[in-house]
Amino acid sequence: MMKGRGVILAAIVVALATAGVRDAAAAGVFCAKKKGNLFARENSCKAKETLLDLSQYGLTGPPGAPGAPGAPGNPGPAGPTLYKRTTFTFATVSPQGSAYDTLASLDFTPPTSGTALVRGRGYCNMNPIGGSDNEINIGEANALNTFILGDLGVVNVPNGSPAGLYQPGWSTESEVSVTAGVPTTATLLARHENGNTSSDCSGSLTVEVFTGTLP
Repeated sequence: MMKGRGVILAAIVVALATAGVRDAAAAGVFCAKKKGNLFARENSCKAKETLLDLSQYGLTGPPGAPGAPGAPGNPGPAGPTLYKRTTFTFATVSPQGSAYDTLASLDFTPPTSGTALVRGRGYCNMNPIGGSDNEINIGEANALNTFILGDLGVVNVPNGSPAGLYQPGWSTESEVSVTAGVPTTATLLARHENGNTSSDCSGSLTVEVFTGTLP
């Protein structure tokens, strides 16, 4: 192996001299013909020449300096949607003037940061009230346990409606930011805005955590 290396070194010196190159680093590649002749080329070997791998003879130089960072790649696809849901039945909504009533709540710990979309939907059992509307507002709770300023669900049996059971449907939706690993609670609240009576509501509370955005 040492003898072969010496022969290759001598051949490289001859090839550099023939090409008029003083420094091996200035030669782009070394090429060999079938008869054993060695040539220093600037960029690539010619026809019927074989590119010589100098690393086989321990003739490689030290690693070069790191190159410049490449341009950022295109945004990747949106990540999966994380989902959780609960239901509730006949949750009481106290008369007007009472505190907020909790219809349902969901505890979750998002594995990734993103935006949580909180949705509620359902219906309420309501009756007409003499001399007043029977109105209920429903929405997600904020840190102060009051309504988030989003899409509230509003159901109402107007004053003067015929006697009987009314079951109006409702839906509500809001967005909240979530942080990976931080326990979070989504709460659905209800309150009588008008009506000195109790009613009850049934439905579902759903949380979806989105880990990406559409392009």
